[in-house]
Amino acid sequence: MKRYALYSIVLLIGTMMTAWVAGAAVSNMKDTKHDLSYRETDPPIHASAFNANEICVFCHTPHSATKDAPLWNRSDVSGPYTLYSSDVMDELGYPSPDQPTTKLGAGSADVHVKTRICLSCHDGTIALGNLVNLPSGFSSDIMMSGTDGATLQYAMPETAEGYIGLDLSDDHPVAVEYRGSGSGAGEDPELKNSPSDPRINLYTSGAADYVECTSCHDPHKKVNGNFLVMPNTGSALCIGCHSKTGYEPTVPTSIHANSGQLYSPTDGTPAGTLGTSVGTVKCMTCHFPHKSGVAATTPTEPNPASGRYLLSFREDQTCFNNTNRWNEPVTVCHGTSAFATKNIETQVGKWATTRSAHNVEAIGQNYVGKHKALEHVTGGTNGYGWLGAGNTNWHVECSDCHNAHTAGNTARTVAAVSNQVSAGSPLYGTGGITVNFSVSNWPTPITSAFFGSPFEALGLTTSSSMPVTYEYQICMKCHSSFAWGAGTPPGISDLNGITNMTDQALEFNTGNLSYHSVTGLNPGRFLTPAASWNNLYGSWANNSQMYCSDCHGTDDASAPVGPHGSLNAGMLVAAFSDTYGTGGGAAQNSNDLCFRCHAASVYLTPGLNTPANGSTGFASTGNINLHTQHAYRAQGQANTVTPITSPLAYKCVNCHTRASHGWKRRALVVFNGDGAGYSSAYEAGGQNTGLINSGSSIPASAANNQYNAAINGNCTTTAGCHN
Repeated sequence: MKRYALYSIVLLIGTMMTAWVAGAAVSNMKDTKHDLSYRETDPPIHASAFNANEICVFCHTPHSATKDAPLWNRSDVSGPYTLYSSDVMDELGYPSPDQPTTKLGAGSADVHVKTRICLSCHDGTIALGNLVNLPSGFSSDIMMSGTDGATLQYAMPETAEGYIGLDLSDDHPVAVEYRGSGSGAGEDPELKNSPSDPRINLYTSGAADYVECTSCHDPHKKVNGNFLVMPNTGSALCIGCHSKTGYEPTVPTSIHANSGQLYSPTDGTPAGTLGTSVGTVKCMTCHFPHKSGVAATTPTEPNPASGRYLLSFREDQTCFNNTNRWNEPVTVCHGTSAFATKNIETQVGKWATTRSAHNVEAIGQNYVGKHKALEHVTGGTNGYGWLGAGNTNWHVECSDCHNAHTAGNTARTVAAVSNQVSAGSPLYGTGGITVNFSVSNWPTPITSAFFGSPFEALGLTTSSSMPVTYEYQICMKCHSSFAWGAGTPPGISDLNGITNMTDQALEFNTGNLSYHSVTGLNPGRFLTPAASWNNLYGSWANNSQMYCSDCHGTDDASAPVGPHGSLNAGMLVAAFSDTYGTGGGAAQNSNDLCFRCHAASVYLTPGLNTPANGSTGFASTGNINLHTQHAYRAQGQANTVTPITSPLAYKCVNCHTRASHGWKRRALVVFNGDGAGYSSAYEAGGQNTGLINSGSSIPASAANNQYNAAINGNCTTTAGCHN
């Protein structure tokens, strides 16, 4: 009878423990990483004393147990812990994690105990062999092999794969209330009302569900890698709670959700993988739940508080993913080991040699931790834009321009009638700014607050999310006074003589007398009637809309399209001759930037009227195409078919603004003295030394500020050309 009673007690204890731990059946823990008993084989960490041969004793005891968990045999943690936080959680009003040491109840009713008991080993502050009730034969802590004792003798070392430490800011939040959509204020619209798989156990205390360690891990179950409660193939465990709109709908729209590029990292079980492609691996391609945001590719490296958003590596290194968190080479992401058409790391790396790239690698800067998904929500303070006073928040990251959850892989359409950003674009789903353009000429337009938040961070693609409609709305987050407000524009170092950014909202103001057709179509600004234009290449026409990236982008035809980096100044797709106003020399090269769109033959063909003057809208009263005349500085008889040419040819920038976005005069015509970024005479002490008699381009006295190429133009110069 006594034997039967003892058997019943043991059976009851086993039943209680089974029900308590995530509702999962207790599996054989022998030879798992949770088996800390002495073994002759050499697992990572185990007892060094041969008589420490019990498995369960390192967590449980039948006598003198604490009340933290059923038959619990370990001391309570003390913390305090640095908790996970993000601007997304704050903006949504989502509850912050609790200190795991906070007790919401007593004994098994205490929710956070599910996290505390795990941390008693994994935070590295309590020796693994420090037990409340030592087994027979021991009077002090059980000595452990595989522990370096750097923090505490026989405690889990920082180099161990399972080490968590006291800093939980780089780990998935635990001891945090779970609020799925539909529950009211503070809910996350991309959390499910309840996990889709019943094996994901969220613990209830009163009316609240809490995410704890055991929501994802079952310490007794070794069948799934890393003691997961269910396989995470295809990020099934992640998707059980998270549902990214636009990323994991019925028909995924993001290239990261449907890419067939082969990619198969291990799932932690023998020969098991998390998927066979980027689109099937899903979340785990970019995110990592523990020690996220590490600076290098060592999965066990402790992370210095850079785990926001749980990215695999620190910020942009996640996009490059050169060697992933499993130390496997990766060709399908955006690092130097990737396919040429995906290799963005090489392009942005041009900053190191040319200073003509988006410096996402922060060479000479300190951008770590500065980007926030919702950094634009609160706007500027004290008259400053989102960069803040002194531009202290200055940075540029991949996620400033791209929303990885909604981005497609369809390149822009060159010379399109519409330059809108739509589903399938790499820019789709990104937030930007609206610009209220003035109808008057050359004022600074009013830039409104950032839009798209908080939806940008969540990846929503519904109409309510207000993603950008045009590429320029993204660019002007940084390249307009919206960024610096009443402060000083940030300095740049890729254009000689220009020390600060210019305000491109001002330059692309649709009320200006001339501008390239980026923010709006600009027909008839240069020539009337507009239909008479025939000076554009190929499909480019008078009704074509332009993207910023038509001019700013890579110089490498095999590289990914976009303004990542270039060997040309200004991050231009082609060289822009005499950008600095030196002038002179031979005629402008037909491969220069201007002639990517404007037909070089129309402008550079020698002859008095070849081609006809109507091609460019710049003609003399004698019906001579003056662009061809200035391009070659023709001399000799006026009726010479092929005139004698001078080596002192004018370049485009000798008459037109070198910041060729938009201008206060027609045809982008600029006067000497208009200032850095605009006047070609800014260099060399205010003179174009290559021009005849060291003269300037067009002096301000030659015409009024409302210069009109078709009506009241006056090209008299001061140096003997048209006196």
